Formats: sequence, C-alpha cells, structure tokens
Amino acid sequence: MSRRLVTIGVVLGVIALVAGSCSGARLRYTSQDLALLPCETGMAPRFFQPLEFTASGDIAYTGEQELKKRLTPSISDVVVFVHGWNKNPSLAERDYQDFICRMHAHIRDVAQQKGLWRETEKGERLLVLGIFWPSTLQPNSPDSIIAKLPSYFQMRERADQIAETGLQNVLSQVAESASHQTNLYLVGHSFGGRMLVRALKTVSDRGDLPKLLQQIGAVNVVLINAAVSTDRFEWILDKISKAKPQGLPARSSLASDSRLYNIHSFNDSANRYLFRLASVFSPDVAECAAGACGVPAWPTLCVDSSGHVVGAELPAIRRPGSPTEQLVAWNVDVSSMVFDHTDIYKGRVARLVVDLLFRTEPERRAELGRRGSTAVGKRCPDSVADSP
Repeated sequence: MSRRLVTIGVVLGVIALVAGSCSGARLRYTSQDLALLPCETGMAPRFFQPLEFTASGDIAYTGEQELKKRLTPSISDVVVFVHGWNKNPSLAERDYQDFICRMHAHIRDVAQQKGLWRETEKGERLLVLGIFWPSTLQPNSPDSIIAKLPSYFQMRERADQIAETGLQNVLSQVAESASHQTNLYLVGHSFGGRMLVRALKTVSDRGDLPKLLQQIGAVNVVLINAAVSTDRFEWILDKISKAKPQGLPARSSLASDSRLYNIHSFNDSANRYLFRLASVFSPDVAECAAGACGVPAWPTLCVDSSGHVVGAELPAIRRPGSPTEQLVAWNVDVSSMVFDHTDIYKGRVARLVVDLLFRTEPERRAELGRRGSTAVGKRCPDSVADSP
C-alpha cells in the first residue's frame, strides 16, 4: 500500500510539473527585485547583499561583481545565510527580512558591548550575504502538497550540486578577499544547513580547506534544523585529528576560536520522521536527521523556553586514540521553544544564533555560570521523552 501511495504521489507530481512547464512560466521575481531590509531603511547601515544561484550552481546576474565590491578590507564580520527548501525568491526575501533583521539587532548589541565597531563604522564592518537558490519546481510559487514528493528529491540533489559548485566557490572567494582579522559566520536552515556541510566538505576534498582557514579569523558555523544525516559530520573529526601533526590550523578544535553548533528540535517532525522515510529512496542514511535528533557523538547544550543556554560548561569531544585533538562542536537542543521545522522566525532563536556565533566561550561562562551541559547521549530536561 505504501509503495502504491508513493507511486500515485509521483504521478500526480509529474502531472503538476508538466502542467506548470506547459504554461511557459518564467521567474517573475528575482534577487534583483528586493526591497531594502526593514532594518536598513532611513539612515541605518546597508549591510545586506543578496547572492542568487542558478540551478547549475552559477552565480546569477551581476552577483559576483557585486560581491567583490562589498568585500572590502574594512569588513570585519561576514555572515553567510542559506535558506532551505521550497522557497522562491519572494518567500526567501520575506524570511530574510524577518530573521536577519532580528539577528542584526542582537549583533549590534554584542558589537557595542565588546567595542568591536565605532558608531561611524556600523555600516562598514558587517556584511550579510543572503543566499538565494532555486528550491522549488515552479519558479513563482512554493510547491503544492502534490508536487512536494518529487520536489524533495530533485531539490535535495540540486542543493548538493549548488553546494559542491557555487557555494563552495563563494566561501573560497570570501576567504581570499578578506583579511586575517575577518571572521566568517555560516548559518543555514534545513537544506541550507545541509548545503553548508556539503560545501565545506567539497573545499576539504579539494585540498583547499587549510588555505581557506589560514586566510581569515574565526569560522563559526550554526546549523538550524539541518536536513542532513549524522554521518555527514565524520569528516570533520578526521580532518581535525590530522591537522596538528601536519602543522595546519585545526579549526573547530580547542586550538582555535572556531565553533560548530547544530541547533535541533525533537519537535521537528519533518526531520525526525519524513527525512528518515525519504532517505530510504536516497543515498542518505535512513535515520532521524541531525536537525531533529542531534549528532549522537556530540554533547548537548540545553536551551530553556526563554532562548538562553542553561549549560555553560562547553565540553569538547575527544577522539579515541588522539587525546590532544578535540572537536569543539555541540548539539543545541531548542525543543523547549521550536515546535516544528519552520518555527525559527522568532526573536529568541535569532538571539540564540547571535550568541553562539559572536560570543566566546569565556564570555558565556561568565554570563551563564557553571551549571554544565549534558553529556554525550543524554537529553535536556525539556526534550521529548520518547525515543526517536
């Protein structure tokens, strides 16, 4: 019966696609049509730069030239945000207007507290790259419930392709244009988180990861409800374990200021159940995705309903047989305030992301006390009790 339902869904989806393609629909709205973010109007600094990819991973329009213009030596902090599945440009714009402006308010607060920017520099020191990628089958609207089944598999492949081509090139370009004092912050939601992991893996496989890391300051990564299987993180441990003997920078280890956070919620049914089901028909491991159940080998920071981390002890992961190499990475359990896959557009989540990206470990300990995080394999008190 389940196979029959899948077949029916695929047939209906194909019919919907054929009907849409026969209508000759073209992209009505692109990243070139965006309005200023609400937090950029008036005399506010203009820090946002859209960057749109084609389905093949090429940068569309004049995005590459615009990026080069914006990557000036005065930039001290670059944030790259990648949206998830089923977003056409207008929907992605709406999400960026919402979430990035929430983030920006907290970034300014942190920068002021740490004395990072003078008042006259606020428009020059920060650059936020909003990545736009074609994550729908139909160009001008989100995919309908009928079309979502074929859309998921096609968009998953497209996300991987763009990550391996255009996105990894952008990360390299940012690193090459930035100074050693420039910090790079990577944020991805859903398939966007998947794309960041894939892009970094591609840079690593190409042998360019050490070069990228040596050219810039901290490289902090925050994945939000990422649609990715947990085995996709194993390469990071391997790279860190090999970095020190080769005299290379071991980012996301105790030897650097770089951090990796996997924000997840057990309430994310899309990643908890549907990802597992869809993975039966794809190369992904058929398991609860990292964006719902976390990465089993990592310790977990617990977040209360107010959006604050309640565990300040930030343990590293020791790789067996290599006690001197430690991965500085955590799951961040937000089950107490994120109740489905897209329930991230709220001030508490934005503040949490900024806190993870911009605050150092000693700062968090000073602010939060020493109550401790959970051990590997343990759950936070507010998480669901049943097993994934």
